[in-house]
Parts: sequence; structure tokens; C-alpha cells
Amino acid sequence: MDTARKTWYPMPVTACDQWMESASAMADGEEPDLPEDLVRAHIRDCPHCTAFAQQIGLAIDGDDGHAQELIDVVVQRNIAAQRSSETLLVSALLAIAALAIIAYSIPPLLFGEDGGGSMHAARHLGAFQIAFAVALLVAAWRPARARSILPVALVLVLAITITALVDLIDGEATVRAELLHLPELLTLPLVWLLATPPDQWPGRRARR
Repeated sequence: MDTARKTWYPMPVTACDQWMESASAMADGEEPDLPEDLVRAHIRDCPHCTAFAQQIGLAIDGDDGHAQELIDVVVQRNIAAQRSSETLLVSALLAIAALAIIAYSIPPLLFGEDGGGSMHAARHLGAFQIAFAVALLVAAWRPARARSILPVALVLVLAITITALVDLIDGEATVRAELLHLPELLTLPLVWLLATPPDQWPGRRARR
């Protein structure tokens, strides 16, 4: 199998879905998406994937020294991908947005102040917003975690957008007040960029 063209693999070593898909293809006698030697190397190092390989009857015997060498290559490539200059910029912007969310969520959490709503509801909302912001900080520090946060960011942004439009139409809120949620709205594109390999960002494929 020609593996020379596959020089970079964007998924982290801890994300097993793509490894298991390739392992399943190998067990079925099909060509996997990832090089077989890398798949076997990951399986040897990952108890979860080892159990999966045993379930589907995939043999993983081989040179342990070579396997460890391949594992080290995968780890280093993923670290380099996560710490690229482009990813660092997105991570920094996401961290700033997360800190802004924490800053305006502290008063509702501590004092129950949230635009005239009940103190109990304001504190619950403040707690959720801070928890979401902490998850964003984790994604900013470890971009490999961004994919798991993306659905939450999507639902939150949709909910904020819909309720903001309804409140503005009904006269229950002002544009200035709704701008307070701008950091939360910005988290969706930032999390999406971290969850997507840089070579698949908008405009990249068009320039190839």
C-alpha cells in the first residue's frame, strides 16, 4: 500500500474512532484510510483499541520496537499540528472569549443579578455559563478536545440567536444588551476551527 502521500494525520492519538474504522477495514480485508503499520502501532498502545481488535479478530502481532517508534511519530505530529501558529491564534482568541464569558457570569452566579430575572434562575445561568467557559479554556489549551465541545457551542449559539431575535421583536431587550452575548456567539466559529484540520479551513482547499 502506498503511504508516502499520507504524511500528516490530524486526529489525536486519544481519539479512537478513526483508528477503529481503519482496523475494521483491515479485518474485512479492505484498504484502511490510515497506513496499516500506524493502525497496528496505535492498537498496541491503546487498551480500548486492543479490546476492539480482539473483538473483530484482527491480529496485531509485530515488532514492538518498530511499533513504539511509529507511536512516537504519530504523537509528535499531532503535537506539532496542535501547536501550529494558526491553531495558536485561534486558541488565544477562544481563551479570550472564554474569559469574557466568565467575567460577566460571575455577578449572576454570586449575586443573582441578571436583568431582573429571579435570583435562583440567574445563579443557575451563571453556573452554566462559567462551566461552558471552562470547557472552552480546556479546548483552547488542548485543541483535540474541541470536537466534543462543538455540539454544545452550536446549540448554545442557536438558542441565544433565536431568543435574542424574539426579545428584540417583542421589545424585551435592546441591541446593546444583546451584544453582551457576542463572546458566546464567537465561540462557535473558533471551536469549529480548532475541531477542523487547518488544511481543511475555508479557502485552503480552493488554493490547492
